[in-house]
Amino acid sequence: MNKIHIYIGGLAIALSLFSCSEEKKEIKRPFEDVYNIEDHLSDIQSGLTKKVYSSESIESQIITQPNWKVELKPFMEADFNRSANKDKYLKTVQESNLMGWKDVTWVSTSENSEVKWAVYRYKDTNCIGAILEVSKNSEGYDLTERLTFIPEMGYSIENEQSLKFIVNENFFLSGEFNSKPQPWRMFFDIGNQIIPVSFYLNTTGKTPSLTFHQGKEEITTQFIKTDSGFVAEMPVFQSYLFINYLFEDSINGAFHNLDKGDDYVINFTGTALPYSEVLSYDPTNSITNISGKWEVYFDNKGDQTPAIGIFNQLGDDIYGTFATETGDYRHLQGKIIGNSFSFSTFDGSHLFLFTGTIKNGEITDGQFFSGNHFHETWTAKRNPNFELTSPDKLTQLTQEKFDFTFPDINGKLVSLSDSKFENKVVILQIMGSWCPNCMDESLYFTELYKKYNSEGLEIIGLSFERSKDFEKAQTSLKKALKDLNIPYTVLIAGTPKESGEVLPMIDKVMSYPTSIFLTKEKSVAKVHTGFYGPGTGAYYIQYTQETDSLIQELLHP
Repeated sequence: MNKIHIYIGGLAIALSLFSCSEEKKEIKRPFEDVYNIEDHLSDIQSGLTKKVYSSESIESQIITQPNWKVELKPFMEADFNRSANKDKYLKTVQESNLMGWKDVTWVSTSENSEVKWAVYRYKDTNCIGAILEVSKNSEGYDLTERLTFIPEMGYSIENEQSLKFIVNENFFLSGEFNSKPQPWRMFFDIGNQIIPVSFYLNTTGKTPSLTFHQGKEEITTQFIKTDSGFVAEMPVFQSYLFINYLFEDSINGAFHNLDKGDDYVINFTGTALPYSEVLSYDPTNSITNISGKWEVYFDNKGDQTPAIGIFNQLGDDIYGTFATETGDYRHLQGKIIGNSFSFSTFDGSHLFLFTGTIKNGEITDGQFFSGNHFHETWTAKRNPNFELTSPDKLTQLTQEKFDFTFPDINGKLVSLSDSKFENKVVILQIMGSWCPNCMDESLYFTELYKKYNSEGLEIIGLSFERSKDFEKAQTSLKKALKDLNIPYTVLIAGTPKESGEVLPMIDKVMSYPTSIFLTKEKSVAKVHTGFYGPGTGAYYIQYTQETDSLIQELLHP
């Protein structure tokens, strides 16, 4: 007997293709609507490109109207969709508040079940992924197939057969639709380490685009064709990706971060991913669990900094962040294999990689890489009660009253004493266009401004830009204000090194951002250092609720 390994890739057909629906509260059968696969395949606009690999040749074929009774035969014929099978499957549900995801898992308790297990992943009520494993025996062959289905993107089938009527021949079959964004992975080369970051590539329109995704965050940029290659300008920040070449399944280029200097360049390569890399775990295997709250210490040549590790896990997918006393490391996503794991993120400014090993319930050998310019180690232990110094106690006042005059992005001088701010509650936001945590805070402050501006709330951003040249600072800040749709007043206050001179009312600017809440009489109600963004989950929710309450109290004392 010989082994046949088959991979089939194609576009997402419909959300209900493999029971990806939670509309029914009561599940009467383990897998609803599986026999109706054919009904959901009529919307495909392009055909299936199949390639068959053998030891002697590669055959390629374009099928304009696929016969899905053949292509998906094991799944369309699976006989597990019966009421009598309900008790033959064990159902479990796991949820991640940080990702906003939920996994519904079914594992067979019967050796005679053709479907051995299935995992359905939901975001809210929408299915965003599914995996099913089918095992089938007949007089002619023994078959095991695993389907990975990613709605709006595609599916793949890994197939292993023992055929009793074919001798000494091996096959590998692949098929793919290319009219939807497809999963890729980018590998940034920082010298002694590679930082992997996942993204979706869309080449179907007039302008190719890519979308980086980490948990709940998605950042999209479009390609602009030049004489030497493609340029993809990152939103908000002064950075871009230069693409030397883009082929069917590979990409090559360099990341340029102008906020860190004209010569800050990191090369990267990229490759297309099979759908099994997007959702890949087997629920019958035991997986080390990293979920929870961790007491973390970063070590930079003996100088230790405390942090809180906030981690969620579904299967082998891990998501989380680190909250420090001055902010957070935003949205981190990765995988855990055995007892080793890695998180990464890329937002156009941050390029982070965290790795570690779990031993005896503690994280050891932790490594943190920030681009190609910074590295430190870290360790952690579970501690649900660990907390850091309150962000409201880190920055001290040296004066009770605030006043200043700085230019806006058009060069017009604006003062806190202007009539626009008289008898108004004012938030002073110490920020910079180069600062990712400031980006998160600005998005929240925009919501706050829209909600309470009509009641008397004003927000003034005091932006400390990295360039002393006003025109360069103006260009950087204008881009951030436009991309973030910031509606409130933002002024150019100087450079970070000048912050102590121009803001003598506080002892120092410990963190970007720092927020100062002023009453209608312009006395200080609160100074908040740093910002815990959406990636911190409960910390972000707590801060926004407390801030909302504070603004209401200041507006209506």
